[in-house]
Amino acid sequence: MRVRVPPSVQNPLHSKGFFVLSKKSINIESNKMAVTFQKQSDLEGQLFIKISEADYKESYTKRLAEQSKKINVKGFRAGKVPTSVLEKMAGPKILSEEVFGLLEINLSKFIAENKLTLVGRPLPAASEVDKKIDFSSQREFNFTYDIATVPDFEVSVSKKLSFNNYKLVADGDKIKEVHESMIKRFGTHEQMETIGSGDLVKGNVKALDSLEDKSVNLWTEKLSATQQQAFIGKGIKEVITFDINELFDSNANLIAQFFAISKEEAAKLSGVYEFEIISITKYTDAEVNQEYYDKVFGPNTVTSDEQYKSEISKNVTSGYAPNVEYLLFKEMRDELLKETKISISESFLKRWILEANQEATLEAIEKDLQKYVDEYKWSLIRNKIISDNNLVASYEEVKIDAFNKVVRQYLGGNEVTEEMKETFNSFIDKYLREEKGKNYYNHYDSVLASKVIDFLKENVSLTEKEVSTAEFEAIVEKSI
Repeated sequence: MRVRVPPSVQNPLHSKGFFVLSKKSINIESNKMAVTFQKQSDLEGQLFIKISEADYKESYTKRLAEQSKKINVKGFRAGKVPTSVLEKMAGPKILSEEVFGLLEINLSKFIAENKLTLVGRPLPAASEVDKKIDFSSQREFNFTYDIATVPDFEVSVSKKLSFNNYKLVADGDKIKEVHESMIKRFGTHEQMETIGSGDLVKGNVKALDSLEDKSVNLWTEKLSATQQQAFIGKGIKEVITFDINELFDSNANLIAQFFAISKEEAAKLSGVYEFEIISITKYTDAEVNQEYYDKVFGPNTVTSDEQYKSEISKNVTSGYAPNVEYLLFKEMRDELLKETKISISESFLKRWILEANQEATLEAIEKDLQKYVDEYKWSLIRNKIISDNNLVASYEEVKIDAFNKVVRQYLGGNEVTEEMKETFNSFIDKYLREEKGKNYYNHYDSVLASKVIDFLKENVSLTEKEVSTAEFEAIVEKSI
């Protein structure tokens, strides 16, 4: 059996202490088992673990005795199988479980007691990779693991850090766009036999050299008068053939909307396509009057054009709220990454990522190495903020976070009745206990992440800056 990576050694990212190793080595007797740390550089070192027979004998013997009551061996009565026979049959498996169990427990204990912050988790040293262990004959075991430590660091959060807190105002074009969408949605519609200007055309599109087609929607009003000529007058089941870039004048935005793909993907498309018409719908815009206002916003909520535009503006800006929050977080995160001096072993980080993700390649990791480094350093900064400021998440807070996310997933944002709340509350308690606590930890981590953001917002300087939705979109585009 080969040496393995201890799977349950917790990543000390979540430990509250940070430890700087100043000596060449540290020795500790843990559960009678000797663990020694030896520095090789400021950032890397090795852990040496020695497991003697005395460390596991009592537990091993007990488990072997328990096994004797369960195992059936021809020629022996139950419970009377000789120890020598038992050891040959079940001993190696039990011993391997005992040894690796001790290994994982004591590695975790050593790391926690010495408050080590590690990059990833311990990995078998090069000398261990091909070393085989014979649990049939060996009674003493020695393991060597490589580790990378993170030296102590400080995170400075103060009012000296200044950020824009954007307040959005819907610009005229955005209000007009939403208005046009609403009068269509609350208007009337009918099925047509031939395409007219402004109609919604549904159909299947495919490249000439492809057998696969895709269902798409096309609003002809989004096309120029010249572009519409390829469609006007065509009927159900007719097939229109066109060069994608000629039809849309190489406009990646229009192509993206037509295929429901990203602008980047649309820019790569070219060639001749076929579009088979499946249905044609003519929409007649709703007349803007009090009846329309009442239908959209409720009776007498809006009574004038000015109020109408104001309501649209509020709806538009509220839709941007998550983007505003994310941009602020990103700017705070980027600034703290720049200002906080953290040293880590990037070579060990690459090795750990490769070990943790068997599908990853060194080439792909090196290509995105800075992203991995920043993500890891941010996790260190975030946990330092949590530790230094005693941020915690109560069970009730975790439960509320789980409730909101699960309800949103199941109900799509629809209102929750009191009866449904009782049902979901019972379900949430069970859900948080499942997956060996993984669900609970995920929501606990989510609550803490929100608390870190709230802490930062309270302790840095935020300047409200009013921008239009168009200006904000340009700022976000530039920050990506």
